Amino acid sequence: MMVHVYVDLSVLPEDKHFRSMRFCAETTTDSKESVEIVHDEGDQKTLIAKFSVPKARQMDVVDKITQKFADFVEDSIDFGASFPRSAAEERKAKKASERAKSKRKAQAKTSAPDADPHTVGLVFTGKPSELSKTQRAFLKAKNKVERLRKELAGKTDTFNRLLAQHTELVAPQLDRVTERQKRLIEVCLLFHSGDGKPPAKTIRKKLAQCMLELFSSLFDREVQLDQRLVDLHQSLLETYYPTAADEDQDAQDDGVGAHHAEAAFNIQKGLLEEELFFETGVRLDLSGLRSDMSEAEAMAHLANLLDDHPQNPKNRKKTKRQQDKEAKEKLAAEARAKNINTVYRQLARLFHPDLEQDPELKSKKERLMKELTAAYEAGDLHTILGLELRWLQNHDGDISRLSDDKLQAYTAALEEQSTEIEAEICMLAHHPRFAPLRLDMFRSGLPYAELLRDLKNEAHHTRVWAADLDISTASIERIKTQPAGKARDKALSACLRDLYPMLIDQTDEHRLDLLF
Repeated sequence: MMVHVYVDLSVLPEDKHFRSMRFCAETTTDSKESVEIVHDEGDQKTLIAKFSVPKARQMDVVDKITQKFADFVEDSIDFGASFPRSAAEERKAKKASERAKSKRKAQAKTSAPDADPHTVGLVFTGKPSELSKTQRAFLKAKNKVERLRKELAGKTDTFNRLLAQHTELVAPQLDRVTERQKRLIEVCLLFHSGDGKPPAKTIRKKLAQCMLELFSSLFDREVQLDQRLVDLHQSLLETYYPTAADEDQDAQDDGVGAHHAEAAFNIQKGLLEEELFFETGVRLDLSGLRSDMSEAEAMAHLANLLDDHPQNPKNRKKTKRQQDKEAKEKLAAEARAKNINTVYRQLARLFHPDLEQDPELKSKKERLMKELTAAYEAGDLHTILGLELRWLQNHDGDISRLSDDKLQAYTAALEEQSTEIEAEICMLAHHPRFAPLRLDMFRSGLPYAELLRDLKNEAHHTRVWAADLDISTASIERIKTQPAGKARDKALSACLRDLYPMLIDQTDEHRLDLLF
């Protein structure tokens, strides 16, 4: 099958002519097919790129060009496909092509270049200036949802790519750190027990402090320890910090390292208070937020705090105008729910495949019915709307025929969905899945290249961390080979004096910044 891509040079900057055509050819043929670029015989201001693709790929090719090529030509692109035909067939095809061309031009003027492929096909006949206020509001809400969905998908993809890089670059280095921390604990323990001749009390306490700091780092990263090391940690706390040991023993009923996790949670809770104050201007008391809450419970608790706060406008006495507005919004919500259910039932009848005799159309309806059912069960109003619009477009429907009531209901639904997606984007960096990336509100908005550079720096610092632990372990092992006495104790004391603050710095630098 031969596909023609037409580009109107009168609206396309001259410096983009060849670049646009080459881009189109590469994205549609994968550089495997020859592409001929010529001027239209009837209009020298139009370039035509001619290339062949399998007939089965026709719609895929057109969809791909629509999405990709629109960045260059905006609303100046139309398509045509040539087949061997008789003269009569050629005239008939030409008229059909002209009708489709007019329809696509109207679509290009009202659809964003990065439009959701499910809603490509939204057509309002007439000029944009002739659209009603309701239609313009609907288009604005629709385009916002598409833009936010694209942003959410792009950010999720960025975080997933970073997580894959973390697994490859950082995680192996963290495993090395874990092995060396355990090794250093064993070496310190040998000195601490003294092989029958324990060192001085002050040195034993310094050794215990170093081991406890190493345990703290391991617990922060949620490293699973065998029972012997867990018992050692508890014994050191009971000996040198009995109050902390009692608290830690209670916490361990819920899991290893819960005491340290609780301390880290309290720090993060304070940071969250400041972040919420920065974002909302409201100072919240988060004392009721507990570390044993699930993410859903914590989010519900925060929502209740915001709802009940005196500074929340909804807790103030409402004026008559506000009450009237809320009443109208309630009626609109009821009408919107009714409209959505009505649309679902209408589309279900249209898409139901059992009544379809044509095998190709039946297969298409089966796919549409699955999409419709999944969207309805998930409450995905935007997708349901997209399916209706796509059906109307493919069957010569004019969206401008939709009533204002239906458009208003759809607009309100899309605005609600925009709010939900915005919240999802805001909280994405704090999702437990992406906790190893240690992203905060500000860093999560950085470009992928910059975040990847930070990740590579983290891998480097983690490698240095493991090397420092190797050096410290080797130093203590060398001191262990010296004869027991004051000289060895003095050397060990000097080594521990440098080791303890280094371990604290390492723990603080590499602590995971988790919100929940």
